[in-house]
Amino acid sequence: GLMGRLLHEQGFQQIDGMDASEQFVSEAMRRGHYRNCESFYLGEKQLPKERLGRYDLVTAHGVWVPNHMPAKAIIDCVDALKEGGYFITAMRSYLWEKGDSNGYRDMIDAVVEEGKLSILETGKFMRGVEGGNDMFAP
Repeated sequence: GLMGRLLHEQGFQQIDGMDASEQFVSEAMRRGHYRNCESFYLGEKQLPKERLGRYDLVTAHGVWVPNHMPAKAIIDCVDALKEGGYFITAMRSYLWEKGDSNGYRDMIDAVVEEGKLSILETGKFMRGVEGGNDMFAP
């Protein structure tokens, strides 16, 4: 919900969402920031055909943690993009390591190697106070 609210506050009106939690989907729709929101677990099943190649922008935040979102979900995010679209995400820096058991970095590298995605910018930033949780934005 937070990303949908922030995008909506910036003037974006056609915002669709996906989440594995039916409760989240209901709450997101109640708040009125989303045009459409559906329950779906990325990386587990084939992305619905009506979502393929549809979006100018796909974001995924707060999902790349062990035992939560599989690395295969990155493929779904990229497959949902229109040609020339943007995938914006962030993850903890310890997960942005080649060979990490979660495979997030390796999956992004594979998608880049296939020519489906280009990395335009990466950066490390600190959230909260000094010494807080560091994040890496691929």
